[in-house]
Amino acid sequence: MMENKLLSLLNLYNITNIDVDNLTVCENDTLNIIRLFSRINFDETFLLNLFINENIEYRDVETPLNPIDLNSQTRLLFKEQLSEESICSICLENFNEDDIIIKLDCEHIYHNPCLEKWLSIYNNKCPKCRKEVGESKPNI
Repeated sequence: MMENKLLSLLNLYNITNIDVDNLTVCENDTLNIIRLFSRINFDETFLLNLFINENIEYRDVETPLNPIDLNSQTRLLFKEQLSEESICSICLENFNEDDIIIKLDCEHIYHNPCLEKWLSIYNNKCPKCRKEVGESKPNI
């Protein structure tokens, strides 16, 4: 794992003056790697952060729909003849007759609970076409 990360760094920064064929790296060699890179004028802080943060999960800023706009969305009972769509693209399950659905202005439809969760937690845009459904309230 650490060898792959080191080789990726060498390739990324086009470093060719290191003999990678005779280079072995252990998990506890992080400081040695940082020293090695710092000798070739790499920023030690950048490298240290790169290795320390390798297990940190990064997430995008969530921009959920504000509750007023969420409550104003059109809810309908699903009828096959009303739409060519037959599958909710969030949960990937079929619509059944009389399922409660939400139909957005862009004409895309979703199961009510699926889209409510999507819009209230993750994003204020249609999952398919990315058209804004209403005002967002960013979770920073």
